[in-house]
Amino acid sequence: MKNILITGASSGIGFGLVNKFLDNDYYVYTVSRRTESLSDLKISKDRLTIIKADLTNSSDQAKIINELSGIDNLEIINNAAILIPKPFGNMGIAELRDHFEINFFAPITLLQLLLKQNTVTKVINISSGAAEFALDSSFGYCTSKAAIHHAMKCLNLECPETKFINVRPGMVATPLQDRLRELGATIFPKGNVFSKAKEENKLISVATVANFIYWILNVSTEFRKAWSIYDEEHHKYWRKSEALVGL
Repeated sequence: MKNILITGASSGIGFGLVNKFLDNDYYVYTVSRRTESLSDLKISKDRLTIIKADLTNSSDQAKIINELSGIDNLEIINNAAILIPKPFGNMGIAELRDHFEINFFAPITLLQLLLKQNTVTKVINISSGAAEFALDSSFGYCTSKAAIHHAMKCLNLECPETKFINVRPGMVATPLQDRLRELGATIFPKGNVFSKAKEENKLISVATVANFIYWILNVSTEFRKAWSIYDEEHHKYWRKSEALVGL
């Protein structure tokens, strides 16, 4: 049985990934600050360990490391992240640090600790178009996601025994999307893009993203270092007829 650690697992993409891997004979370890939805799932699944933790807290990091002690051939999906839109002129340095703490330093610290005690085979970083393209009022998110996106490339050079991958899941129908659409144009100018995508049924389902990531980890014979869900060349290998909405 394979083992996988999924961070930011309580909702959205993370929760969809938990369900996907549980349905495919994985033992799943989850890390999130909120665990109510996962506790409900635990009732029906016996291959699930729920770790309630704040990834930015050193004591909680130690708890995670202890829980995973002795687990080898571990795969990791780094999904936890924050996006709090704010024009650059109104952003405090503390708010910028929050983005980097959660989106970059916390997952990198955890990864460094896990690599010292576990055999880690594959690491998928849930990246974003924002890691490569600038967005208005998203300075903290864009720069921190760009940092960890590039970190995966560096780690492929430094840790050749582990495969590090960036995956761009596209615009996904998640609670975060719901919140972003509610913001005014002065706070988040790109909100209208997401609203239009929802109106035109172009948001990608969580199930579709989960199918894509599962295929990358377990079926694809080409393990490239960067994947985008919008690249049509690989669609025929993993897309399911019931998961076409949004692509």
